[in-house]
Amino acid sequence: MNYLDYYSNNMKAVNNTKITEQQTPPKYSVQPKKENDEQDKSKKLKLALAGLAAAGIATIAVVYNIKKGKSVKLSDIKFEKGIASLKKSKSKYTGKIKDTLKNGDKIILNYENGILKSSSRSGQKNFHKIYKLPNGEKIVNILENGEDKLVNITKITNEAKVSNDKLKKLLSDNSNLSPTEFLKQTSEIKYKNNNQQVEINNIVKNKEEIIRKQSEYEKVNKKLEDITFEKGIAKYNGNTYKGKVHCKLKNGDKAVLEYDINGKLIKSERTGSKNFVKEYNNHVLGTTVKITENGTEKRININALKEEALNKKQIAKELAQKAEIEERIKSELDDFSSVISKKSDEDIEAIQKEILSERNNINIKASNLYKKNYGVDAPNEYSSLNMLSIEERQKYDLLEKKIDYISREKEKRKFDYLHKIIHKTSDKPLQTKHSNTYLNSEECRAFNRYYDDETLNYKLRQIPNYMTDDIKLMDNSFNKAPALTQEATVYRAIGKNIDEASVKHIDSIKEGKILYNAGFTSTSTNCKNGQFSQFASSIVNGSQDGYIMRIKLPIGTKGVLGGYDEYLLPRNAQIKVVKINNVNGVKIADCEYILPH
Repeated sequence: MNYLDYYSNNMKAVNNTKITEQQTPPKYSVQPKKENDEQDKSKKLKLALAGLAAAGIATIAVVYNIKKGKSVKLSDIKFEKGIASLKKSKSKYTGKIKDTLKNGDKIILNYENGILKSSSRSGQKNFHKIYKLPNGEKIVNILENGEDKLVNITKITNEAKVSNDKLKKLLSDNSNLSPTEFLKQTSEIKYKNNNQQVEINNIVKNKEEIIRKQSEYEKVNKKLEDITFEKGIAKYNGNTYKGKVHCKLKNGDKAVLEYDINGKLIKSERTGSKNFVKEYNNHVLGTTVKITENGTEKRININALKEEALNKKQIAKELAQKAEIEERIKSELDDFSSVISKKSDEDIEAIQKEILSERNNINIKASNLYKKNYGVDAPNEYSSLNMLSIEERQKYDLLEKKIDYISREKEKRKFDYLHKIIHKTSDKPLQTKHSNTYLNSEECRAFNRYYDDETLNYKLRQIPNYMTDDIKLMDNSFNKAPALTQEATVYRAIGKNIDEASVKHIDSIKEGKILYNAGFTSTSTNCKNGQFSQFASSIVNGSQDGYIMRIKLPIGTKGVLGGYDEYLLPRNAQIKVVKINNVNGVKIADCEYILPH
C-alpha cells in the first residue's frame, strides 16, 4: 500500500467515525473501474487530498468515482508533493474545487497557497471540516449533525504508524503463537486495513489447519515407546491401535510399522543402511510377507518360518536339557571315577556286575512298555528306550557311561601293568637323529605317502619284486640314516588280521623262530605312547589274538625316526623270537633284530 492509500484510508476513518478512546481501525476503500477521463479526474482529486499529508494537514477520502457531467476545474490543477497549483501559471492555487460524488453528494475543497484549509459535504451526509496546525499538531474541527468535535490527526497518524509497525512484525513472526493468542494480539492493535485483516484471517486459518492436520497425524502416528504389545497386537492407552509406529534403530536406520484396525502388523518400512518394504497379508491358512528390496520382490510364508523356529526352539530346548543332563552325568561320573580308581580289581568286578544288572532291568522295563503300547516286540533296543521318561533315560545313560568307564579303567590298569612288564629297567632308550634333519623334501613326501597308503606293505608282502619310485626313495633314505652307536629297545604289536597270511604268521610264532617281513617294519620307541597303545589295545583286551614284541636293536641298526615316537625299520627285516611270556593272557615276545648283510 502506498502512502496516499494509507493516508486516505485513515482519513476516511476520521470522517466517518466518532472519536473515542478506542478508535475504530481504518479500512481500505474499494475503487470501481471508471472511464479514462473519470479515472484521470479521480487521480487528480486524490492527489489534491494527499496535499494535506505533504503540508502536514489531514484531508478527507471522499474523491473516488467522480460523477460525470459537471465541469470541474480539477483538470486545471496539478499537484507536486501534495501542493496544488495551476497548470498554466504554475502558481500555488488559492480557491475552491467543487465536485459531485457518485451518490450525488456535493463536496467543496478550499485551498490557500496550495494548502487545503477546509472541506464540506452536503447530501446524504452533511459536514464541514476546518484544518488547523496549532502547536505543530494537525487538528481537524468537524461540524456534523449539529455537533462540533475536534480530531487530533497527528496523534491518530502516529498511533496508526505504531500499529502498522506492530502488526507488520506480528504478521512476519507468529510461528510460535496459537490461533487464539495470535487473534488476541492482533485485536489489541488499533489500526488495520482490509488487506492486513485478510492476511490475519488467512494466518489464523492456516494455523487452525496445521493444528487439525497435526491432530489427525498424531492420531495415526505414534512413537514406539508410546505403544504396548500384547501377543503381537499393538495397543495405545489400552486400546487396539490402528496407524503407524515410528522408531529409530541403534545403527541410525529409521523404521515405520503400520497396523490395521485390529492392531495387526500389515506393513513395515526401513530406511538407512538397509532399505526395504514388507507387506503382511493375513490369510486363514497363514501369513505371507511380500518383501520389496532394491527393486526385487520376494514372498515368504511366515507360518512356515514360525514352524521352523518352533522346531529349532524345541531342538534347542532338548539340546539344553541334554547338556544339563550331561553336566550332571559328568559331575556324577567324576565322583564315580575317583571312587573306582581307589577300588581293588575284585571290588570293580562286583560294582560292574551290579550296574549291569540295573541296566538290564531298565531294558526289560522299556521292552515291556513298547510291547504294551504297540503289541509287538521292539525292533531294537533304541526303539524300546524311547518309551522311557527323560529321568529314566538319564539314569540309563549314566549306567552306560559307568560301564564304559569301568571298562576303560580295567583296560588302563591292564596296560599299566602291561607297561610295567614290557618295559624293563635294562631296556635302553633309542638315541638317533630325527629324519627331518637329513632327508630332503622329496624323501619326506615319500614317507608321508607311505603312512597314508595302508596297502603298500600288503603289496610288498604279496607281490614279488614290487617296486615304486616312493619305495626307491625310502630305500635310499635308510642308506642315508645314521647307524645306532649303542643298543636300544623298541616295541611292536602284531595281531591276526582278516587275511589268511597274517593268521598263519601269528600261529607260526614260537621261540627261536626268525620272523621275516617283506614290507617296512613299524616299531615304537615308547611303550606308553598313545599310538602304540591304540594298536596294542585289541591284543591287550583279548579281542584279537597276537603278540606284544620287545625288540632289541643292535649297534649299527639303521632306521628312520618319525613322528609319534615311531622308528621304522627297512623292508625285508629279520627278527628272531628269543622268548615268549604270557602275562594275564597277553603274549609278550622278547626279540632281537638281525642286521642285514
